[in-house]
Amino acid sequence: TLQDAVSLQTIVEHPEQIEEHLVSVERALAYVPSIQVSPSIAQRISTGYQLCVADLKTLDTPEFAKDDTLVLGTIDHPVIAIGRALLASADLSSSRRDIRAIKTERVLS
Repeated sequence: TLQDAVSLQTIVEHPEQIEEHLVSVERALAYVPSIQVSPSIAQRISTGYQLCVADLKTLDTPEFAKDDTLVLGTIDHPVIAIGRALLASADLSSSRRDIRAIKTERVLS
């Protein structure tokens, strides 16, 4: 949150305190809608697989709009990748199963 923010000047003046102010990736992305995938799909994502409509139809997905940022994770690893929705969650049921639904932007683990 903004209350936890520290100015660059403070970090420059007190570099020994930097670790006190670091925030985990999970905490930093806590506000971003998240989709939990299976470990096998997570492994595929980490090697370049892009989720399609068929994949999302089998998962519990939050509501999201086209171009929304989404976090992809597993039970054990809540953040494995960050992606961008290529279509809205409301359009999943009427879309062809083979259409790519999320563009993975960055794999984190």
